[in-house]
Amino acid sequence: MKFNCNRAGVGCENEGTCDPGTGICTCDNDFLPPDCRYKADGCTLGTLECLNDGTERCEGAVPKCSCEDDFTGELCETPRVKIDDCSENEMTVTIVPHGDQQNAVVSVVKINDGDGTAQEFTEESDCFVIISKPEPDNDKWELKINDTMCITQLMDTPETGSSTLNAGVIVKHDGETLDPLDQYIQFRCVFNHELNKTVSMGVTLNPVTATPVMAVTENNVPIVLQVTDAVGDVVTDAKIGDRLRLKSSLTGTGLVFKTFSLLRCEATAGPSSLVMVDERCLTKAASASVEAMALDDSVPTDPKIFVDFRAFKFRNQDTVTFTCTFHMCKGIGDAECERKADCEVDAASSGFGRRRRRSAGNDSSVDLRLQRTIRIVEEHTEKEEQKECPKHTKTPATLSECAGTSEFIAIICVMGAIFLAFALIVVILMVQLRSHRGRRRRRSLHHSNAAMSKASVCSS
Repeated sequence: MKFNCNRAGVGCENEGTCDPGTGICTCDNDFLPPDCRYKADGCTLGTLECLNDGTERCEGAVPKCSCEDDFTGELCETPRVKIDDCSENEMTVTIVPHGDQQNAVVSVVKINDGDGTAQEFTEESDCFVIISKPEPDNDKWELKINDTMCITQLMDTPETGSSTLNAGVIVKHDGETLDPLDQYIQFRCVFNHELNKTVSMGVTLNPVTATPVMAVTENNVPIVLQVTDAVGDVVTDAKIGDRLRLKSSLTGTGLVFKTFSLLRCEATAGPSSLVMVDERCLTKAASASVEAMALDDSVPTDPKIFVDFRAFKFRNQDTVTFTCTFHMCKGIGDAECERKADCEVDAASSGFGRRRRRSAGNDSSVDLRLQRTIRIVEEHTEKEEQKECPKHTKTPATLSECAGTSEFIAIICVMGAIFLAFALIVVILMVQLRSHRGRRRRRSLHHSNAAMSKASVCSS
C-alpha cells in the first residue's frame, strides 16, 4: 500500500510539508522522506535487523526500522495486506493502511464473473464481518468475508477439485467520501477440496481492470477537475490577478454516474485556507477573488460546472491547492444533483445566496473529492526586477540576463570613474608643474634685475 501524505489521516511529521503532486513529504532539519519521521543519524545504528528491505534509521536517539510501503512492524515483518485464512466458503483478510484510520470505512466488492461488473456491500450487509478495526492501540482492519454473497467462486479452477475465490475490499480514508487516493485491494486464493486446504493466496492492489465504479482510484476517476485560463487552456502557473477558471466535467469513465454538483471547494497553502464554495454556494469570504459560478447543462449527458476567479496567493506561499468535493448521481434529473442554482439570491445577499440543504440517505449518489495545485507568481516583483535593467538596453528574456547586463554596465562605470580620476590627477600635476616653472622664472628675472642695478651703481 503506497504511502501518500495527501490521504486523509496520513500527512507529514516533524513540521514536514506534503507535496500535493508526489504525495511525498518535504522535510526540514535532516528528517527523511517519505513522512519526515526518521533521521539518518543521531543514534547508535547496527543494533536492528530490519526485514523485507527495511532500513535502520534514527527516531531521536532510538534506532528504528523504516519500512518499505508494503510492510510495517518494529522490524518490518508484517505485510500491510494479507490473507489470514481461506476455506471453501469464506476468507479472512488483514489490511494495515498508512496513517490514522479513525475516520475511515471499508466495504467489500464482488466482481461478477463473465461481465466484469461490480457490486459493493457495506458494513450493514451480511456480506462480511469486521473482526477488528483501527483503534488507538490497533492500526489494522481484520475482515471475515462470506461466500456466495460477496465472493466470486470459480469451481474446478485452476484444476479439477479446486476452487478459486476472489473478493475485493475498498478502504475509504475519509468516511463515505470517495477520493482518487482511496485504495481497492483484490484478494485471491485457491482452495483444494480433495486436500481440504488452501494451496495458494495472492493480493493485487488497485488493479486497472475489473475495478468497481464505486471504487475511485487513479485509473478510474469519473470527474476531471482542471484550472484553465481565460481562453480555456489548462494552466499550472499564473500571475496574481490573472482570470482563471475551475472547470469540472464528467470523464466518461464509470458511466454509472450521469450528473454531478459541486458541494464545496477550498483553496489551501500551508496553514492558510479560503473556502470558495460551500454547500453549492459561493462564499462571502471569497468574494474579493471569486467572481461567478455557473452550470453548463446545454448537453444533458455532458454537464459542466465553472468557478471563475482571479489568481491569488497566501502570504509566504508559492502554490495554491484547490480541493473540491462533488456529489455524483447515477440518474439525469436526480434531485441530489439538480442542475440549477442552489442558492436563493436576494437583494441583501449581494449575489451570494442562502444555502439549500441536500437530503441524506440517497443510495443512488456518492461524494467525490479531487485536488489541483498551481504555482502563483507575484507579477509586480518581476516588473520591479526588470526595471533595474537600463532603458536603452533590450528587455532581457530572463532575470539572469538582466543581472548580467547590470554587471557589465557596473564594470564600465567603474572603469570610467578610474579614467576620470587618472585624468584629474594628470591635470593637477600639470598645473602644479607650470606653477613651479613660473616661480623659477620670476626668481631668475628678479636676480638678473638686481645684478644689473648693482652694476649700474658701481659704474657711476
